[in-house]
Amino acid sequence: DHRDLHSFPTRRSSDLGPLPKQVNYRKLAQETGKLEGFIRLDQCERLAGSILETSGEVQVKLSFRKARKHRFLVVGKTDVVVKLECQNCLTPLEFQLQVDVRYFIVNDADVEIPEGEDSLVCEGEMIRPVDIIEDELILGLPMVSRHSDGDCPESHIHINENSPVEGATHKPFAALAELKDKFKRS
Repeated sequence: DHRDLHSFPTRRSSDLGPLPKQVNYRKLAQETGKLEGFIRLDQCERLAGSILETSGEVQVKLSFRKARKHRFLVVGKTDVVVKLECQNCLTPLEFQLQVDVRYFIVNDADVEIPEGEDSLVCEGEMIRPVDIIEDELILGLPMVSRHSDGDCPESHIHINENSPVEGATHKPFAALAELKDKFKRS
């Protein structure tokens, strides 16, 4: 029963402690084990390329159980606030990133998994918790990060109302058009 995975405790993630670098997923699944704690953002190396800062912690809850046909199931939830760059005003914005995780862990890519399910291939008995959550965190990022409507800070660039903004466009073929008109008239 994984109902308790849908809500995070009121404790701070630092009260829970860091998750181990690697865990024996088979042993956890045999015992229907649960992991709860945090992973530092700087450990998510692929995610780091998409966010502005890697300070902070991803709160993680994972539950492992044995499934049929030599498969192991991991189900969980993550929660983190990441800093992204607003594509409108190019200033930082905070984005609440909460994702659900559900993977079958298999030791061979040829192991059949139910249709519509995702799998992680792990050759040994040890797996890194960051490998379980990082893809889902990346997929949970917005395609275009923007502040909510009206929340962008005012631009520091001011256009003088008397400046000739319109009509100042460079028209590279204007001289050619004039030459063409002259030939038509003659």
